[in-house]
Amino acid sequence: MEPRNLSEPLFPPLPPLTEDEARQNAVQHQREQREGKLLFIGFVRWCVVVGCISLVLILYDKFTQKPFNSEAWKRAVSSGQVSERAAMSDDLVYGDRLIGLSRSQMIELLGKPDDEPVRDWDVGYSLGTSFMSVNMLLLKFDEQKQISDCQIITVD
Repeated sequence: MEPRNLSEPLFPPLPPLTEDEARQNAVQHQREQREGKLLFIGFVRWCVVVGCISLVLILYDKFTQKPFNSEAWKRAVSSGQVSERAAMSDDLVYGDRLIGLSRSQMIELLGKPDDEPVRDWDVGYSLGTSFMSVNMLLLKFDEQKQISDCQIITVD
C-alpha cells in the first residue's frame, strides 16, 4: 500500500448546492433554531415553576412554625387543636429543649404523654394527623431516666 499524499484532501470536495438545495438547507436550519429556542423556553418555564413551588413549600413551613409554649402545648389536647403541637414541635425538638430532662420535668413541660410505649420509644405525644397517618413526637429515656433521644415521626 502506497503512502497517501498529505497535500490532497482526505475527502473529495462536495459539489456546489443548487439554489433549491440552499433554500431548503436555510429553511431547515431556521426550523432547527426555532425548535431549540422552544426547548430552551420550555426548560426555563419548568425551572421557574419548580422553583416557585419549592419556595412556597419552604415559606409555608417557615411561617406555620411557632415558638414552643408549654401552656399552649398542654391546652392543645383538651381544646382539640392537636395540630397546634405540630407547629411548635420543630422548636421543641431542634431547640434541644428535651434532651436531659427527667420524666417529671418532661411532664411539667409537656403534660401527661398520649401514648406509652410507642414502638421502640418510651413515650409519645400526638402532633395531629396528615392524610391517613398520625404524626407523633417520640421520646426515649436512658439508664439515668433522662430523655436521651427525641424524634418526630409519622405512624401509619
